[in-house]
Amino acid sequence: MGKVFTYNDLRIGIVSIDFLEGISRILLGLAYGPIAPIIILIALIFEDLSGYFYPIYPAYEKLIYPSDKMKDALA
Repeated sequence: MGKVFTYNDLRIGIVSIDFLEGISRILLGLAYGPIAPIIILIALIFEDLSGYFYPIYPAYEKLIYPSDKMKDALA
């Protein structure tokens, strides 16, 4: 993912995380009846896919909060 987001905007990666996790939550909410195990499996796959984008968070934080302002942001 690092090579992909070297050239692309990091916000796209953050949106991708939220989108994939949102689909996962919706599918988990719709899982009902005899096909519920299949829907739950698909939801868990979407949630695992969103995990590949998690390293984007530290890169985005470093971009938004430079090292001199990071102490103020954490305080």
